Amino acid sequence: MLKSTLTVLAVLLFFSSCSPQRSEYLGRVKALESGDTTSMTEAEIDALEKDIKELEDSVEQLASETRKLGTYYRMLAVNFFDAGMFGPASDYLQKAIRIYPENHVLYYYQAICIAKLSKTLETAADRNAAMLDAEHFYRQALTIKPAYRDALYGLSVLYVFELSTPDRAVPLLENLVSMDEENTDARFLLGRAYASLGALDEARKAYESIIEIAPESSAADSARDILQQIGSGV
Repeated sequence: MLKSTLTVLAVLLFFSSCSPQRSEYLGRVKALESGDTTSMTEAEIDALEKDIKELEDSVEQLASETRKLGTYYRMLAVNFFDAGMFGPASDYLQKAIRIYPENHVLYYYQAICIAKLSKTLETAADRNAAMLDAEHFYRQALTIKPAYRDALYGLSVLYVFELSTPDRAVPLLENLVSMDEENTDARFLLGRAYASLGALDEARKAYESIIEIAPESSAADSARDILQQIGSGV
């Protein structure tokens, strides 16, 4: 009991005499060891305190350098992406994701890169496998940010035109147009998805909504042309 009390006092003294950052390090490192305060001996606490004191600056420097490295990877990825160099862009996006695994934008751009690169593959099986990889990255982006509009639209394009599963695009697009009522691109795609499913009444509604939103626009003219084709059975 006395030893346990002395150990607790030693930890409290350590907390009061070191920097707040160092105190946090001690608590976090101890947690990684799955121990509690009373299970550590005075010698173990002293050794841990010494290690933290010696390594604190190095740890902070490495963390700072890693953050900068993540920014470097993102800058390279954007540069390659904008230049249409999707292979290198994909490589650096993957590196950036390892550093920032909760950045939804990185997953979105990785999905686009993979979809673009799939066009270079020789067999239909390989292309389909790549599209499924792209779907995974779109889904990851939406897991992190469910209302991410670019990912909702990108994944819908993938379902309608690449994976031939327009039924999976419909709920995504309905969600998207409910958030962004004037998004005519999403409404065009929704109409295409419904038409592919044979739901012509729903397709007409999607195209008619475009005309209602901007009756004098080129988008409305295109919607009218499509409605005529649907009406004529073309």
